[in-house]
Formats: sequence, structure tokens, C-alpha cells
Amino acid sequence: MNCKIDSENFAELLIKTINEIKDSTLSKEGPYYQNFRNFIKGTTKTSILKRIRFLKVLLKSVLDFNKKSILDVGSGYGVNLIILKYLGFEKVTGIEIVEALQNNSELLISHVNKYFVWIFQTAR
Repeated sequence: MNCKIDSENFAELLIKTINEIKDSTLSKEGPYYQNFRNFIKGTTKTSILKRIRFLKVLLKSVLDFNKKSILDVGSGYGVNLIILKYLGFEKVTGIEIVEALQNNSELLISHVNKYFVWIFQTAR
């Protein structure tokens, strides 16, 4: 894994980003708005570190072999997309059919780009 910062610092920056958007303009359509607010409230450094470890274990053979591209189907709020990019995948693509979830993930990813110089491709 060729990450520029360690997992602890990455998790701290991601939490900082998530905390910044607590009062931002979120998609207010349907129940997904409240779900996203609850997700933001419940996300901690520990939960981010657990996700990183889980994805490392799940994708171990891929991480050791080929990090060209990965597709996340049902990408929800986009946290796994951000972590996959952190783990070194060159092209990370997420598919989310619920427009409100997609809007919220795009908001999160745009805020993450303030701290990390990564380019995420989002398509509608």
C-alpha cells in the first residue's frame, strides 16, 4: 500500500471533513436526508479505521496485485469510495441509483477534495 499518510491521520482528516458538512446544504429529499445526518453524527475515527481494515482484508488479493480500477455498486454516502482511493486505486467509480444518496456522496467527496488531492469521477 502506497498511502501518503497513515490510516490514523487519514481517519482524522476524514472525520474533520464529515464534521464540516454537518451544517452544509444536504439533499433534503425524503428520508435519506435524515439518514445522512444520522450517519454523519455516528461516524467516528474508530469506525473509519474499522472500514479501512475491513476493506483491506476484503480486497487483499486485489490490493497486492492490481490497483487500476474498482467499481462500488450501491455506493451510498461515498465513504467506501474515499477509502478505496486512499488505499491506492487509480480509478474509483461508484454507482448509486438513489439520487439523494448520490447528491450527498458528491457533497462529501467534494469536501474531501479540500484535504486530499484526488480526482473522483462522478457521472449522472
